[in-house]
Parts: sequence; C-alpha cells; structure tokens
Amino acid sequence: NTRYYDNPNWNKESITATHFYEFDYKEEEHKEKIEDFLNCASDHLEIELLRYEGDSVSLYQSIRLPFTFYPIRVVYHRGVFFVVGIIKELDRVLALDIHQIEEFKIIQKSFRQNYSKLKSRVDKEMDIRFGITQNMDDRVYDIELEFSSITGFYVKNHIWHNTFYTEPLPNGNWLMTLRCGLNRELVGWIF
Repeated sequence: NTRYYDNPNWNKESITATHFYEFDYKEEEHKEKIEDFLNCASDHLEIELLRYEGDSVSLYQSIRLPFTFYPIRVVYHRGVFFVVGIIKELDRVLALDIHQIEEFKIIQKSFRQNYSKLKSRVDKEMDIRFGITQNMDDRVYDIELEFSSITGFYVKNHIWHNTFYTEPLPNGNWLMTLRCGLNRELVGWIF
C-alpha cells in the first residue's frame, strides 16, 4: 500500500526493509527474463527449456533437458520469481526458479486452446503444495502441528496455506491443521 511510502511528512529514514531471505536479484540481469516469462504466460506461448542450474524446488528426477514447457503463471514467493506450468513431455506440473533458468527459447506456438485445462491442473497441484516446492510424492496428508502460545500467536496471524486453520488449546498452546503434500519447504518451515 503506497500510503506508507508516499507521505510527504515522513523522511526516508523513518521506514526501511530488512530484505531478509530475499533473493539478491540484479535487475539488469533478470528483468528481461522475468518479462519474457510473463509475456509467454500471458500470450500462452510454449517455451523450450535448454539449460537450468541448481535446484531450489526439488525437481523431478525424470526431467531431462531440453524439454517443452507451458508457462501458466509467474509467482513471486519468498523473495524469488518462479514460473509455474506443465512439462509437455512428462505432463507434470513444475515450478522453476526463474533466476536458475540459464537458457531457454520462446517457441512461437500457442497452447491457448488447452489453457483452461492446463491452468486448472496447475491450480489443483499448487493447492496441495506447502509453498512452491515439489511434493515428495502424490499423497495429500492431514497435518497437525502444535505450537507454544507465543509461537502459535505468530503462526495464527500469518497465511501459510489455503487450508490452514489454527485453534487455541486448553493448555494455552495453538493447534495448526492443514491438508497438503510433504515437501522440502514444509520440512524446512517446521524446523
């Protein structure tokens, strides 16, 4: 909300951001790439992924480059831009950290006629992930986590998943329930 930043009565030193856990994007290096993926998602154009470095999302072991990708949307998550879509050859939903995509080619071939079906699959898959990271398997779990009163107060005031629910317990602790798959992001978050 810009009202916090545009008040002419405040000096620029009165508000700051920590940028904790944000990826250090070099705008000149990544802006064009992010715009390319946004345009392809908006225009429903296939992409050929040629080179990818690293693994921030627990990639499927069956992935072999190059592959054709249907980009459905760009997601800003925990300070990083991801492109989420479907691998054409494997028919699997995949989220990729855009900065780790080293080489790609925009194919001037549209998947517009299949967009609604593909988007629905992506939405369904992403709804069962905790965050953006690939799930460890195809199962969905009913998860219950108990937090101390102080940590529970923090947890209940943030959005963690579309199914999460918190309730106070008689001992003063908080119970959080959610229904999702297990992935590296959930395990890391719990720790």
